[in-house]
Amino acid sequence: MGKSLDGTELGKGLGQRKDKKYFARVQVNGVRREYCYNTLTEAKKGLRALKAAAVKDGTLPNNITVNAWFVQWQEIRRPQLAPRTLALRAGLYNKHIRPAIGHMRLNAVTPAACQAVLTRLSDSHKASSIKRVLDVLRDLFRVAMDNRVITYNPVNTGVVVPRNAAKSKPKQIPSAAEQADFLEAITGRKHEAIYRFALETGLRVGELTGLCWPDVDLDKHTLCVKRQLYCDHVRGAVHDPAYWHFAPPKTAAGVRSLPLTPEACRILKGLRALPQITHETPENMRDLIFLDGGWPVPERRLDAHLDYLCRTCGLPHISMHTLRHIFASRAVEAGAPIPALSAVMGHSNPAVTLGIYVHADMASVAAMVAQMGTNGGKVAEVDAM
Repeated sequence: MGKSLDGTELGKGLGQRKDKKYFARVQVNGVRREYCYNTLTEAKKGLRALKAAAVKDGTLPNNITVNAWFVQWQEIRRPQLAPRTLALRAGLYNKHIRPAIGHMRLNAVTPAACQAVLTRLSDSHKASSIKRVLDVLRDLFRVAMDNRVITYNPVNTGVVVPRNAAKSKPKQIPSAAEQADFLEAITGRKHEAIYRFALETGLRVGELTGLCWPDVDLDKHTLCVKRQLYCDHVRGAVHDPAYWHFAPPKTAAGVRSLPLTPEACRILKGLRALPQITHETPENMRDLIFLDGGWPVPERRLDAHLDYLCRTCGLPHISMHTLRHIFASRAVEAGAPIPALSAVMGHSNPAVTLGIYVHADMASVAAMVAQMGTNGGKVAEVDAM
């Protein structure tokens, strides 16, 4: 019988590790298999799925459900995917796929059942969001085929994003005037420092939350991006180290050194003077720059707070990722070369910077067109002489 750290009996096949995570353990064909979970509830569910999957020869039975296979899929893909990617895909599965087909036998899922998952989303989700769900479905069944759990992939037979799904609109970036209104709106508000710092540096939200004081050199006005920090807990309290994960930056180009603007230095000096660490702050988080009550703030909470501020102040919708887009667009408007900006953004390809992150401010476009008109008139006069 397994026990928790406080000595509570958890039942056969369950236990708790020293890092407070729980494990489920089964034996298949004389080989022990053990999987780790954040909560006891998740471990119990995992154990049930493992028991359902464990047979004499170590293969999965024909009646395994989609939910039971999803547990196996996570363990197979865990070494292959970035932790954040795996967490995002698990969130999509739990929200959209589990309620629709999770109870079905894996080998009984049809193309029509998969298409129904996507069609159900077409009235409320954009095509880009539905495609992410399709990608999870496709990978779920592809891995099942690769492991000879099924012989037929239903997603590969005409399952597509519905044609009536709303197309994603071009991302609207606040103008310089709207940015000024936004800065006025966040002044004195909670999380003001991280919002302003994002606008000054263009860092990804995971890079912001994972930024540590040793990464900053205020004398030389530089910082080094070495890691990201993200929370994989969907809802509820996040004051548990088990929910937080440090990881390398998104790409190899994400490891980089950046110059700091005077405003960015001012923000950091202000934070340096504030007591941010509490007795609850985990040891591995005590060097983090952006803390609230001794803990980092997950992206979803920052986005929710930004959404509230924008709605109450009558501003266009802004998210943490929008701040990164604003930084890139303002940098180009100021004349920053695309290759240099790409390096600052941590992109491995400048085309990504230009194609996705750079948005023209209509006021700047109007000024450019007016200038072209003036120059054109002068050229015409010269030609006429």
